[in-house]
This record gives sequence, C-alpha cells and structure tokens, in this order.
Amino acid sequence: MNILAFDTATDACSAALLAGESVFSRFEIAPRQHAKLLLPMIQDLLQQAKIELSDLNVIAFGCGPGSFMGVRLATGMAQGLAFGLQIPVIPISTLQVIAQAAHEKTHAQKIVAGWDARMHEIYWGFYARDDHGLMQPQQTDALCTLEKIDKAAFSAVGSTFAGNVFSDDTYPDSKAMLAIALSKYRHNEVVSPENVHPHYVRHHVVHNHK
Repeated sequence: MNILAFDTATDACSAALLAGESVFSRFEIAPRQHAKLLLPMIQDLLQQAKIELSDLNVIAFGCGPGSFMGVRLATGMAQGLAFGLQIPVIPISTLQVIAQAAHEKTHAQKIVAGWDARMHEIYWGFYARDDHGLMQPQQTDALCTLEKIDKAAFSAVGSTFAGNVFSDDTYPDSKAMLAIALSKYRHNEVVSPENVHPHYVRHHVVHNHK
C-alpha cells in the first residue's frame, strides 16, 4: 500500500508518504511558498522511499477549509497527479488533519480544531476520537466569529487568535493525514479525480455541546 498525502491550506506546506510499512514526511512553515515547494517535496519523498509515482495506490490531500490559493493548489495537484496515474483520490478536511495531529501530540479525546479565516472569523470543527484512534467529525466544519464558539468545553487547537484562545499553533501535518487516509481507503471512501472539489464552508449557527 502506497499513499501520498499533502496539505497546503495554511502557512504550513507538508507532504507525507506511506510506502509499505514505512512513513516518510516533509514539513515546512513557508507562507506563500507552497507552489514552489510542494512538487519538490513529493519528488524527495518518492526518492527516499525508492518508489515511483506509478507505484502509488491513492492520493490524499487536505481539501480545506483554509487559504483560497493553498486549497486550490492542493486540489489541482491531487487531481492532476491522479488523472495521470488513473488512481482514486481521498479529500480530507484540513481541520480533521489538525485535530488528528493535535490528538497524537496531546492525547486529547475531544478537540475543537480552528484556523484563522481573516475578517475576525475562524474555520472550525469539533472532533472526537473513535475506537481506532482517529479523530472523527461531530458536526459539519463551520465558519463563524470566535465569540460564538463555546470554548471552555474543549481542548482547542489551531492558529493564534486574540486572547490566545487557539494558542497551540498545531498545523495540519500530512503525516497525521496518512492514518485517516488509510482508513478511508480501506472503507472505499475514495473519489475519482474528476469529482475532486475544494472544501469551502458556510456560516453556521453554533450550538453548545454538553
């Protein structure tokens, strides 16, 4: 099983490769440098693993929400590679990847993953650990102002906001995406390249979770 995963929806540019039982990864905080960095990162991972693009079974990518240009870059890269290789694609919420990375770091069982959407708003999602150690969405990813989130109830991760509510600065790490991608692949939660779309969110009314 060979899975390539990458995310460029935030200031972080990351790529990871599961090649058999080995994992290879690259991660760099590089605002506005993603278009220059992503393909060399992928090529470097393939060289490290000593496999070819044609050996890949599936491509997973962070489909957003996040930076418009970053999300479009990852979507286009996944679609283009998968078309050429004639393999399926696994779109994964960037917020789910943040939640998974935070869980692996802190072992928190419930996490609000958030990212700065500018204009005093955030993208956010509520995630909880399942029996297989994967952070699963408990609601649809949303966009709203920070004040509307019931922050006290959860461990919170994501980019830093006023008041340091999301102060952990946990980025979407593609190495954490691999576990989610492998599970989705085994459950046939894949899409064909022509059906790949960015994940944009709408404003959502926030309800308190007990």
